[in-house]
Amino acid sequence: MQQSRTRNSVINSLTSVTTQILTVVMNFVVKIVFTRTISMEYLGVNGLFANIITMLSLADLGIGTAIPYSLYKPLAEGDHHKVKVLMKFYSKVYNVIGVVVLLIGLGLIPFLPYLIKGGEGVPDLNLIYALFVIHSASSYFFVYKRFLIDSDQKGYITARITFIFSFVLSLVQIGILYLWHNFILYLVSSIVFVILQNIYISHKATKLYPYIKEKTDEKLEKEDVKEITKNVGSLFIYKVGSVVTNGTDNMIISKFLGLIPVGIYSNYVLVTKSLNNVVSQLFTAITSSIGNLVVTTNKKHSQNVFERLLFLNFWFYAFFSIALMILINPFIDLFFGSKFVLSETIVIVLVVDVSTIMTSKHDLNNINYMMVDYGLDNMGKENIESEITNYILLNTNKLDDIDVRVIDNEVYIYMKKYEKSLISHIFNIKGFEIVSEYKGTIINDKKSIERIK
Repeated sequence: MQQSRTRNSVINSLTSVTTQILTVVMNFVVKIVFTRTISMEYLGVNGLFANIITMLSLADLGIGTAIPYSLYKPLAEGDHHKVKVLMKFYSKVYNVIGVVVLLIGLGLIPFLPYLIKGGEGVPDLNLIYALFVIHSASSYFFVYKRFLIDSDQKGYITARITFIFSFVLSLVQIGILYLWHNFILYLVSSIVFVILQNIYISHKATKLYPYIKEKTDEKLEKEDVKEITKNVGSLFIYKVGSVVTNGTDNMIISKFLGLIPVGIYSNYVLVTKSLNNVVSQLFTAITSSIGNLVVTTNKKHSQNVFERLLFLNFWFYAFFSIALMILINPFIDLFFGSKFVLSETIVIVLVVDVSTIMTSKHDLNNINYMMVDYGLDNMGKENIESEITNYILLNTNKLDDIDVRVIDNEVYIYMKKYEKSLISHIFNIKGFEIVSEYKGTIINDKKSIERIK
């Protein structure tokens, strides 16, 4: 079991990083072709409508993140009946979400003129927006089975399939842009491929888990529904903060400055998000290793390794920030042209924003793992809550809230930080919350650590 788990983890990590890098390269190629074949207004429209669709994603309430948690246990125990009931439940939920996104999205069409400055030169604006909405809504149908594969430690399967479809779609879109310079055909191709991809993954899941085809009239137990609702509620609060912070920049820029600045800014966002995605894949693998380390080795060794990783983390992001600040404008100039280059002042604010958020995410996760383990090793010691609190404050960036409690044989850690996006910094908005909670337990001298939120 241990070897199988380790093997799956390694395959998932390698596949995720590799496909992520290749996808980033293809996205850049498509974006370069886009900027050279279609007017800058369309680039702005693309960025603006992508932000609006991000806001519509709130309709899923964060349930996509909650699904794997409910599937881990029945999959590990081979409880096929429970998996079938859960799949039936999620199928209904995602169908409803898809319809809600479609109706709400199309209902916003009359309000588009209030979000766009200088959109008069873009023909068929309502049709373009409708295609964005249809693309978003269609992505919810059949997608629920993907979570079944991922939750069974076979994420490398869906990663490969996603990459293949993305690669072929990129080639098709490049051809459309070069041959016809048609933005509407470009969007239609995205809709077709997202539907085909979800259908194929759904078919793959059915082949891997044939028992999910069996019909069942049983409904989820009240306790299961209560647990899912609780998880969704917590995740939804985080998702609202994240969407409002990261999904509104283009809408504000479009309202006050117009579509062309949105198009220019979107190129920088593409660079920073692409780097963030690749780096996140690497640190996700490291975080998993830390989680394994703290439950299999002694505290002193775990703490030494952790402090080294924290040191490397600091230097990595320091180098990352400096390199990004120096190289991003020459990069944009080389691949997109001088007319897409922003001022150095805006670049500095953008880099500070990105590096701060990226660093804080990994600090919180790693510190939590280590401190829960520290508390378990010192259970019963006087003032253990104060010791853990002081250690966290010494080893993290400024926190807005922290609470450590030791109750009987359990340790709880709660930490919160507020992070700001570029727009949040400019307008001095409070920002969104990053909340992380862990619980550690000792039962019969055996330690277990789990993430609550």
